[in-house]
Amino acid sequence: MVERVFIIDLSAMTWRAWHVARKAEVSAPFIFAKMMVRFLKDCRPEYIVAAEDRADSHEVRKKIYPGYKQKERPVDELRSFLLCECAVVQIVDAMQIPRVSFPGYEADDVIASLATQRSDKGQHSVLVAIDKDLFQLLNGRVTMYDSVKRQWITEFTVMEQRGFLPSESACVQALTGDASDNVPGVPGVGPKTAAKLVSKYGSHEAVFDHLEELTPSLRHNLRVNRDQVIMAYSLVKLHRDLPVECELRAFDMNEEWKLSVRVVCERLGFSDVETRRLFLF
Repeated sequence: MVERVFIIDLSAMTWRAWHVARKAEVSAPFIFAKMMVRFLKDCRPEYIVAAEDRADSHEVRKKIYPGYKQKERPVDELRSFLLCECAVVQIVDAMQIPRVSFPGYEADDVIASLATQRSDKGQHSVLVAIDKDLFQLLNGRVTMYDSVKRQWITEFTVMEQRGFLPSESACVQALTGDASDNVPGVPGVGPKTAAKLVSKYGSHEAVFDHLEELTPSLRHNLRVNRDQVIMAYSLVKLHRDLPVECELRAFDMNEEWKLSVRVVCERLGFSDVETRRLFLF
C-alpha cells in the first residue's frame, strides 16, 4: 500500500540549480544531479513523482492577466536555462522518476492536484520544494521538505513563522501580490499587514466588509484596488482538481539505477570526479 508519496517541484528545483551554477560558474546539470542525489539519500523515498511546467503552463493565468510572469530575460540566459532544462529531463528519466504535467497549468497546480488525490485516499504527500505558493496546501497529510536546507516544513511552521494558517496563504498573497510572478498587490500592504488583516477577518474578501475599521490610507488603498485583489487571488490560488494521472512505482536506488544515472552523467559530459562524487553513498 502507498502510504507516503514525495512530489518534486521539478521546475523550481531546475531554476534553483541553474541560479546556483551561474553564481558558482559550474555545471547546472551537475548541481541539479547533486541536489537530487542528496535528497534521495537523505529521505529514501519509496514512491516519488516529479511535477513540471510545460511551454503552455501560463496559458490559463495569462487569460486572466496578460502580464502574469511577464519578464524580459536576455537571450543568452534563456538559452542557458533551456539547455539546463533539457539535461535535467535526461537526469530525471535516468533516475526512473515519472514526470507529470498538465496542459495550460503550472507545476504547482499539478502538485496541488496530486497531493489532493493522495489525501482523498488517506495517504500522505511530501512536497520537495521551498515555495510560498505551495504553503496553501500544507495540512495534516501534506508537508514540505526543503532539500537544500534539509528542513521539514509543516502547517505549524507556517503559522509560527508567517503568522497565518496555510489555508489563508492565498488570501494573504492576494493582498500583497507577488513581484516574482508579476502579480500586482495593494500599495502599502506588506506581508505582516496582510497576515494581520486575513487572520483577523478570515479572508481577503472579508477584509472589504470591515474597511471602516481601518486607517484612512489603508482603507483607500484597499477600496480602489478591490478588483485587483480579486484578480490576484485567482492567480495565486492553486487548482487542486486537475485530472492528473500518474502510475506510481516503487522507487529503488539499486545498482541498475546507479548504472543508468552514470551513463547519463557521462553523456552530459560530467567529469569522472563529478560522477564519483554523486555516488558517495
